Amino acid sequence: MRKRPAWIMFGVTLAVFLVGFIFPLVLVVRNGFISPDGQFTLRYLVGVFQNPIYLEGLRNSLRLALGTTLLATVLSLPLAWLSNRYRFAGKAWVNALVLVPMILPPFVGAIGFQQILGQYGALNALFGLQVDWLGQGRWAGVILLQSLALYPIMYLNVAAALANIDHAMDEAAENLGATGFTKFRRITLPLMAPGLFAGGTIVFIWSFTELGTPLIMNYTRVASVQVYDALKEIGGNPFPFALVFVMLLVSVTLYMISKLLFGGKAYAMQSKAATTFTEIQLTGWRSALVLLPFLFVITLALLPHAGVILTSFSPPGGWYQTILPGSYTTGNYVEALGHSMTVRSIQTACFSPYWR
Repeated sequence: MRKRPAWIMFGVTLAVFLVGFIFPLVLVVRNGFISPDGQFTLRYLVGVFQNPIYLEGLRNSLRLALGTTLLATVLSLPLAWLSNRYRFAGKAWVNALVLVPMILPPFVGAIGFQQILGQYGALNALFGLQVDWLGQGRWAGVILLQSLALYPIMYLNVAAALANIDHAMDEAAENLGATGFTKFRRITLPLMAPGLFAGGTIVFIWSFTELGTPLIMNYTRVASVQVYDALKEIGGNPFPFALVFVMLLVSVTLYMISKLLFGGKAYAMQSKAATTFTEIQLTGWRSALVLLPFLFVITLALLPHAGVILTSFSPPGGWYQTILPGSYTTGNYVEALGHSMTVRSIQTACFSPYWR
């Protein structure tokens, strides 16, 4: 088979990118800069910054993105370091399970999260409380849910960065007297900065523009939900399109700033490690001790989705002020899957990419 010239492949890729991404994006954004008489205007863009509600939404979106990125880093960094350094029983299994939340939609977990942390949910039933956890901490709840769904992205990037570090540098640091946290702070952390930057950028932009989780958690004062609500209005309000442009501008600007500050320090990514690192074999209680952080994070990440599954088998009102549902039924599946609208929606979701 004759190999296609590189310029043809480049042209096809560029055409797909322009038609599938740039062109629809331009069509959306331009609505925020065109007046009713068809003239270019900045009035709607300026109006976004003059509207205190939109400004609050942008601030809250930034707070969510920063909090999610920080918590995802806290969850993933220790796990990636432990996986890189040690060999222990069950490592292959936990390395696979730790990535499972990445394929589960965050907003689905939000449904189970409400069942567990609601005022009459499982947590209050377990401890005999009547605390409205979600009402008092919706911002923290959204951050927790998004972090539990997005930390695998950070984990993969950090693990790849650690694998590319030349461990001869670690040995040299130890010979010079740097051990423990000092070695990690002065040697390992700077070398893995590109991985942190790459993962943090994806997590930040994803959480900054996330719609489903804030919507399910009823945290409406964020930019993505404001755009969603405004687009449902009758009359073609141009302000949400201007707000979309602002969100894009903020994402690109923050990415460029981070790239300038951290992107050039790709020391660990320039080549593969010259010195092979031998993982430390752990057995007995030491192996179990290293396994515990993985099990904790995996359980915490999958718990909201377990709540969704239990709710799906619970009859209406069957899970109320109890730790687990009081009874179980398959009637919900019979009713849902037997409905014509449900079947049509499943068919559309599964096969519409092929129909197009």
